[in-house]
Amino acid sequence: MPLKEKPARVDVVAPPGADVTVDGRPAGETPLHAPLDLPAGSHLLAVSKNGHEAFVRDLDLARGEERRLDAPLPATRQRAIAIGVLVTSAVTLVGAGTCAAFAAAFTTQANGIRAKQTMQNISLSDRDTYDDAVQLRGDFLAATGIGFAATAVLAATGVVLYVFDKPQTTSPERKHERAPTQHKPELDIGFAPVVGPTGAGAFAFVRF
Repeated sequence: MPLKEKPARVDVVAPPGADVTVDGRPAGETPLHAPLDLPAGSHLLAVSKNGHEAFVRDLDLARGEERRLDAPLPATRQRAIAIGVLVTSAVTLVGAGTCAAFAAAFTTQANGIRAKQTMQNISLSDRDTYDDAVQLRGDFLAATGIGFAATAVLAATGVVLYVFDKPQTTSPERKHERAPTQHKPELDIGFAPVVGPTGAGAFAFVRF
């Protein structure tokens, strides 16, 4: 009878929903139903999940060996930045809504004084109040526009950073085999409001 070589068994423990590959080929998604049966020899095992640091190991397995691998998959720096940007966009949205409410309140106040003027003469105090209300309404409307523009930019930036956060599954021992010209720059994010004589807006950029 032909004899078959006894495989090694590798038990991979990782957070749910992570992709497991062996030598570049899919081997399943965590939690795995059973340990992986691998032939003896060298293998490259990678566990990856979007938004998390990949777990990559070069394995040298013996016949019948049983090994357990714990892959914690910590969150990436980009994922933390994405969550921070999304939270900031939510705070900015609340601020823009508050400014809009103040603008509406001052609009109501100015309209009330104008309605009063159509029925009777108004005092100098009412006129000053009307002028202040109109001025404050314009200021809060400008702040509202800036706030909503900033919210849109920050939300879009956060979503892009959150979605496109693919882990690198290159073996640490094999990184020297890659061309030295390949370089991943650090993430750079910038944001600034823009106010002009004819309107308001926001400017943002992401470089990574």
